[in-house]
Amino acid sequence: MSKCFILLVLISLITALSANPVNLSLRTGMILPDDGLDNGLITGLTLGYEIFPAIEAQLSIDYHQQNSLLTRKLIQTATPYESSNELSDVKLNIIPISFNVQHNFSLTPRIIPIIGAGLGMSFLREEVTPLNIELEDEFESFEDYSGLNALIWTGFKYDLSPKLNFLSKVFYRHNELKSTIALKTFGHIENKQNVSGMGANLGIEYSF
Repeated sequence: MSKCFILLVLISLITALSANPVNLSLRTGMILPDDGLDNGLITGLTLGYEIFPAIEAQLSIDYHQQNSLLTRKLIQTATPYESSNELSDVKLNIIPISFNVQHNFSLTPRIIPIIGAGLGMSFLREEVTPLNIELEDEFESFEDYSGLNALIWTGFKYDLSPKLNFLSKVFYRHNELKSTIALKTFGHIENKQNVSGMGANLGIEYSF
């Protein structure tokens, strides 16, 4: 009897979940870093599931690229190692992935204010070209970073049709990242970097 009851509950839960809307949104916009980087473009994709009428669980992935002249630490990997802080042409490619919760407010039948937050992992690839080109062959730069990210946002949806929404968001994301370089004999050198910034994007959301 208990097994039948559990099975019935599971079937009811699956049926209820399958009846809830699934949303897919595509976004693009600008990010304004607060750490000396130039402004950059950001694009993203979000898959959302309405677990309650006003609460949406989401998985989002973004990509943004930025370029700037920055001071970067270069490492000569012999033991004892040497380091040098050099002005460099830096190209950053960042992929943040986050799990989010969003609250959808019912202001009018067509305008839906939103607020949300998320946590996840970010992956950063830096291409560092020192302005002193003689250092390129002797020193290495930190290239591959990874770490945690936190995200908050607000904005609104505008109902274009029963299944299509216009989406506008303003957000702030903080990334805490680290990278390592292996020394030639033993050990490694670790470098930490915070990449944060405010941004805005526009998009289209489709409900299945």
